[in-house]
Amino acid sequence: MVKPLNKEQIETSKTLIGKNTVEMLLQTHEDALWILENLGVGCKQPEIQEAYKKYESEGLAVLYEDRIFVTSELVKRCLNNVPGLNDFFVPLNSFFIGGTAPYVYDDKAGKGGIIPTADHVVRIAQTAEKNNIVSGMGRGVKLKDEVQQMNIMDENCNKPLYFAVTSDRSLARAVQLHEKRKNIMIVFCLTRPPP
Repeated sequence: MVKPLNKEQIETSKTLIGKNTVEMLLQTHEDALWILENLGVGCKQPEIQEAYKKYESEGLAVLYEDRIFVTSELVKRCLNNVPGLNDFFVPLNSFFIGGTAPYVYDDKAGKGGIIPTADHVVRIAQTAEKNNIVSGMGRGVKLKDEVQQMNIMDENCNKPLYFAVTSDRSLARAVQLHEKRKNIMIVFCLTRPPP
């Protein structure tokens, strides 16, 4: 049995962000299900492959040439077992620093197109930490070294953090950070962001 959509939240969202935006978000979910079933996700990690392999006998997943194809039925089953909106550790209506800007603008120099540095990440993390209105932090800018960026965020911001994980090395670091502080979220990209 699939949990029904939270109709109250959908109506609240329509009021706040508009009916068309809510319909677009619901369609994005349907499109993601189609991608998982028909295009699959590249995966070379044996542990993750093994986790999905057990669903092959039920016809809920298929592993083929380092790709995992996941049926919408399995996704819906999994969504029924995850914490709901009311169980999430980040408060509703919270503000996170986010994004993945590939460049920064230097106000003092009046110059744009500057490649982000570790110092930029430190500054963003410290801004997130000291401002009460900010509930947590995503990357803000993109460093080439994901693990370095994760470490800087961890060292400078105690609030919830979220990262995109695109390598075995950054996944291992995310596991360590979760064991240490618990208040992290990770995103696995269906398509790899540009380097």
